[in-house]
Amino acid sequence: MFVKGSERRHGDLSPGRRLCDIDPPRLIDGETRLSPAEVGQLTMRLTGGLQARGIRRGDRVAFQLPNWWETVVLYRACWALGAVACPIHPREGERGRDGLLARLRPRLAIIGAGLPPDPGSISVRGLNDGFRLLLGSSPAGIDPDVSPSDLALLIPTAGSTGVPKLVRHPHSTLAYKAPRLAAAHGLTSGDVILVPMPLGHISGLMMGVLVAGSAQMTTVLMDRWKGATGLELLQRWGVTFMVGPPTFVTDIFSEPGFDPEAARALRLISCGGSGVTPGFLELARQLPSARVKRSYGSTEAPSVTTTHEGDPWEMATTTDGRASGETELHVVNPTSRELLPAGEVGELEVRGPEVCDGYEDSEQTALAFTREGFFRTGDLATLDAQGWLTIVGRLQELIIRGGENVSPAAVEGACAKLPGLRRAVAVGIPDPRLGERVGLVYEGDTELRLSQVQGVCEIHGLPRFAWPEKLLRVESIPVSDTGKLDRRATADRIGKTGFV
Repeated sequence: MFVKGSERRHGDLSPGRRLCDIDPPRLIDGETRLSPAEVGQLTMRLTGGLQARGIRRGDRVAFQLPNWWETVVLYRACWALGAVACPIHPREGERGRDGLLARLRPRLAIIGAGLPPDPGSISVRGLNDGFRLLLGSSPAGIDPDVSPSDLALLIPTAGSTGVPKLVRHPHSTLAYKAPRLAAAHGLTSGDVILVPMPLGHISGLMMGVLVAGSAQMTTVLMDRWKGATGLELLQRWGVTFMVGPPTFVTDIFSEPGFDPEAARALRLISCGGSGVTPGFLELARQLPSARVKRSYGSTEAPSVTTTHEGDPWEMATTTDGRASGETELHVVNPTSRELLPAGEVGELEVRGPEVCDGYEDSEQTALAFTREGFFRTGDLATLDAQGWLTIVGRLQELIIRGGENVSPAAVEGACAKLPGLRRAVAVGIPDPRLGERVGLVYEGDTELRLSQVQGVCEIHGLPRFAWPEKLLRVESIPVSDTGKLDRRATADRIGKTGFV
C-alpha cells in the first residue's frame, strides 16, 4: 500500500528554511516569564557568548539540561551560529552520558546544575549563576551563511533496542515540519502548551520550542512530570494544548479532588496511539471542551501523521491520522519488501521533507533507508484505502509463538475494554516447545479470569495463537521517561515469571 499526502507545499511550509528563522515562543518556567522579544534578546547574548568561547558554524555543543528556559535559549543560540545542538536526556545516567559525549565529540559540553558533573563542562542555571558566564555583553547577529542543509541537531534515539543511535537533522527537516504541525493542530498565538516531555526528546523539542514558536503561542515548562504539578499548571496558566502519552492526562484525573471544570481551557490532547484506549477516551470525555486525537512519529521522522481540524472524531481516536504535504507512506512485507494491499499488516516506510538525513553511523543509515530514500521505521502498521494509518506494534516487539507473529499492541487493544482494567502490556513468556507464549501484565481493580480475557480476544477477531495464556496483575506497569508504557522494562522487571 502506498499513500502520499494530499496537500501541496506552499509559502512558509516549504523546505529550505532555517531553524533560526522560526520566531521564539513565550516561555513560562516556574516564576520566570519571558516574552518572545526577551527570548530573542537572550538568544543573541548567548550567541555572542558562545562565539567568545570559539564556537563557530558546524561545531557541536552538547548539553544535558532539564526543561528550563535556558535550554530553549541554548537551542536557538546554536542554530543562530550554525552550530549543532546535541541534547542528552536529562535523566541519562553518568555512564550513558559519558558514552554519548565520546561519540558526539562536542566542542563544548554544558551540564545542568544538580546533574552529575562532567570534567571540563560548564554547570549552568539562571542569570545569577553559571549561565551568566556564557552570556555575551552585547547581542550577536545570526550568521548569514547558515544554510537550510546545515546539520542543526544530533539527537539520540530512545535506545530501547540497545545503544542509542545518533539521528542527524538539518535545519530544513524540522523547519519544514514545525509550521505544518501548528497548522494541522489549529494552533494560534492564544494557545498555551504544557510541556512535561523532555526538551532533549524530539517531541518536547518540536512542540515546546519549534511548533510553539511557529504559532507564537506560550510554552509552560515542567522539569519533571508529576500529576499534582501538572494540574496546578493547567489551572494557573489556562493550558489549552497537551502532547504526550495518555498517562499524563490520567495522572491528572487521578489527583484527589480533580474537577473537570479545572481543565475547561484544555481544547486539544494529542497522544501516541498505543495508550488511547476506550477507558482513556471515557475519561477524556469528562473534559468540557477537549478533543483527543492520535498522532504518529519518531525521532527520525517527527509527527508524520495526525488528524486535522474537521477530520472525523472516530478517525482521530481509532487511527494515527494521515500524511500531509509531500510525505509518502509505504506498508511492505518485512521480508520481501513488497508493497502490501490496503488493510494488511506490514512494516511502515516513510519518505518526506521531515525525515532525517540518517544516522551518525553510515552503516546504520544504509540499513535504515531503502535505495529510493524511504526510512524503514521498524513499526508494524496498516494503511486503509483512504490513507489512514494505524500503528499496531514494533517488529522487534513481536511475540513469536510457534512460528506465528503476535503483535503486543493488537492484544492490548483487544483487552482494553475489560471491566476494571486500567492499563495492560502483552509480553512474550519463554516456552521450551513454542519459543514464546503470550502473557498479559495488567493494572486492574479486580483479578481477571483467563477465560474472560480469551473471550474478549475472540470477540475482537484475534487468532487463537494470539490469545494470552498467562495473566499477571501488578500495582503499576513501568513507564518510560517519555511517559509511555514500557513493554521491555515490564518483561525485565518481572523476569517473565510470576504468571498464573
